[in-house]
Amino acid sequence: MANLLVAVGGTGQHVALAVSRLVFLGALPETEVAVIDADNDGELSRLLKSFNETVVAERTSHPLANGDVIYPPFKDMHGDPQFHQLFLSQNPGPPEQAVFEVCVDVASAGLSVKKGMFGRPAVGASIFAANQETQLKEVFRKAEQATMIFITGSMVGGTGAGIIHQLVDS
Repeated sequence: MANLLVAVGGTGQHVALAVSRLVFLGALPETEVAVIDADNDGELSRLLKSFNETVVAERTSHPLANGDVIYPPFKDMHGDPQFHQLFLSQNPGPPEQAVFEVCVDVASAGLSVKKGMFGRPAVGASIFAANQETQLKEVFRKAEQATMIFITGSMVGGTGAGIIHQLVDS
């Protein structure tokens, strides 16, 4: 298997786009990418998945294997879910609500996570911990088969800062 680039969050997507250019030019060897980000339909995501709008189905391929796929770190929900909707039942009872409120601050609980974790690493870390055996299982499968693994993302943002340390530890 080829090298695997695990790109986390928006910064990871920027790096993956740069790596795809270098692979396209022959400056880097064949590489597979696994992008982990909640925002899979924003401008940056569209540019990465389409290799700056040059990938045309049936005619051209992406320079990075799997470059047109983004793994959301949580189960896709309709609409724009808030963080608390990912962890609390629809009508939480007092014990469930109390435990959640002890663990999560009010601002994070109401955070809309469809476009990222917005500088709240605790949100990214919680989502990763809850979904590494489900939504992100394919990323771990790819890592087990890779010759070399490179992980990239921001350590000061939300998605990258919340997920990278747990990803490396796993």
